Amino acid sequence: MPPLTMLVEDPASCALLLDLDGTLIDIAPEPHLVVIPPDLVSLLSRRSGRLNGALAIITGRTIKEIDHFLHALRLRVAGVHGAEMRSEVGGDMLSCRFSAIILSSLISAASKTLIATRAANGVPFG
Repeated sequence: MPPLTMLVEDPASCALLLDLDGTLIDIAPEPHLVVIPPDLVSLLSRRSGRLNGALAIITGRTIKEIDHFLHALRLRVAGVHGAEMRSEVGGDMLSCRFSAIILSSLISAASKTLIATRAANGVPFG
């Protein structure tokens, strides 16, 4: 990875949001077969320091999984596609809880949109 100073004029004024699977680590055939490169944790720690903590992992995985993979490095994380968040380095995890009514409404709206989009493009649904 080139030095941050080569990528932007003032790295300390930027934030870096990184996906884990397929970006920082290779995609594994099974989630439990993930291999974390030996230097990844120290690299992320150094980059986070250079960015004054403005580095976050964005992932579909749980924050508990990310903490397991990155050991003692507790970065800012958006896990489970945003349903879990840790907004401070080393801070506590917050869970976004959706009520059954809101979740049902979201699923219904998404389904209607998908059906309408497929129909508009001549793609059968089902």
